[in-house]
Amino acid sequence: QCVRYRRVAALLVIDIDPPVRDLTDYLPKDEGFYVFPAYDLYERGDAFVDHPFRITGIPTITNVGTYLGLVAFGDNYMGLRMGSVLFALVALLCFHALLSRITTDRILLNVLPLIMVSDLSFGFASIMVEPTIARMTMMLITMLWLSRTLEKEPSVRRVFLHGAGSALLVLLTYPTNAFILPACWLAIALITLRTGSGVKRSIKLVSVHVIGVVAGITLLLGLIWLQGYNELAQSAVAKDNFQHRVSLSPLGLLLNLYNTVQANIFRLDPALLLIFLGSVFFLFRRSVRRWSPALIIVAAFTIVLFAQTAFINDYPTRKLVILLPLALLVIAGSFEHSSGADPRSVRGRWIRWTLALILITGVLGQILFYQKNASFLSAL
Repeated sequence: QCVRYRRVAALLVIDIDPPVRDLTDYLPKDEGFYVFPAYDLYERGDAFVDHPFRITGIPTITNVGTYLGLVAFGDNYMGLRMGSVLFALVALLCFHALLSRITTDRILLNVLPLIMVSDLSFGFASIMVEPTIARMTMMLITMLWLSRTLEKEPSVRRVFLHGAGSALLVLLTYPTNAFILPACWLAIALITLRTGSGVKRSIKLVSVHVIGVVAGITLLLGLIWLQGYNELAQSAVAKDNFQHRVSLSPLGLLLNLYNTVQANIFRLDPALLLIFLGSVFFLFRRSVRRWSPALIIVAAFTIVLFAQTAFINDYPTRKLVILLPLALLVIAGSFEHSSGADPRSVRGRWIRWTLALILITGVLGQILFYQKNASFLSAL
């Protein structure tokens, strides 16, 4: 059985050490830093034996996945990292589900997921025990859930439940996933206005979602308080950890945005960055009323995430892989909306050549960059 586990681990490249820091921004200590509750619970029977109890402000969902992996596979790389692998699988499934709500083009549906898994930033995130992949997964789950909630005529109850659920997912994932909540409000407002429901209906649904968010936060903190713990005091610690990263000066905002486009997913694949920016320009020349609800949700999440990165510099190159599915979905939306301007055959050729350019440029960029680390490449 151990031999079989080792073979599976080798196949998934789970048992490698993190590459040197200048390649991926990962350090070996990162894995222990984020999941000490899961490891302590497995090894010592108490998740907080050496630390004060807390649920928010730490990657609780990541710790749950890690603990289940340790229980299933033992104290080894397989057990430690299997939770991240499963999160990556769920992220891919949610990405494809959202993609199918934006386009029906078979080339886009098949090749864009391939581009996503070929990105080594996504690959590292999917095997390292660190909250980035869980953050991406919870973001995509929230987006897909919102898309289904707003189908046809959204009910107040469903919008309220989404608000409460999305608040819980943010609190249990990581503090910097907070952008998800205003992104939901922006998406709800745009979609309801697009359908001609009126400003009053839009304000009502956004207000219901906000009330749901407040209810979700109150429920979680109340349950923790009933157990005899003061979660607000621990949340203040998380606030202090992020306060020094906030920038309000114009120069600081520009530098943060510049650092955002310097993320590994873009600097190792400049074609992806250029085509993403071109797709944004193309889409915003079209009326939002022509966009599908799923595309509006993608646009809202992309806008709010970029706004948050401008104010809060908590996104080193490795964490910004969370932008990858958003960029690919925006590109898919731009192609879908080009169908009215180009004949089908011309559009098909443009899609093939564009996706080939992104894929080839990305693979070559990663090979040229990562060849510095010969020990890592030999491990593959």
